[in-house]
Amino acid sequence: MRRLIVVLLIASFCPLLFSGCATPAKKEGQRCAVCQDKGMVRCTACLGSGKVRCTSCNGTGFISPGRRCEFCEGNATKTCLACNGSGKMPCPECAKPKQ
Repeated sequence: MRRLIVVLLIASFCPLLFSGCATPAKKEGQRCAVCQDKGMVRCTACLGSGKVRCTSCNGTGFISPGRRCEFCEGNATKTCLACNGSGKMPCPECAKPKQ
């Protein structure tokens, strides 16, 4: 019984966890509570910076002592692929079908 309750609670919160928003899907004529109808939100991968830590050199800029990382060119960061460096991504709430 206890497992069933936990599963039901998790299932009821899943849309909130994956949408990044604690509001139900917007209805026709309502303003989006997530992006205020701008259609874009801060990128969740780079937190709006447009850059992410280079995973090839673990953010150090070097592959080995004295050898620069060729993937990030020694900068320790790379352009975020999730937002293509813009720092913004489409609003997940606005992308939902209207009710």
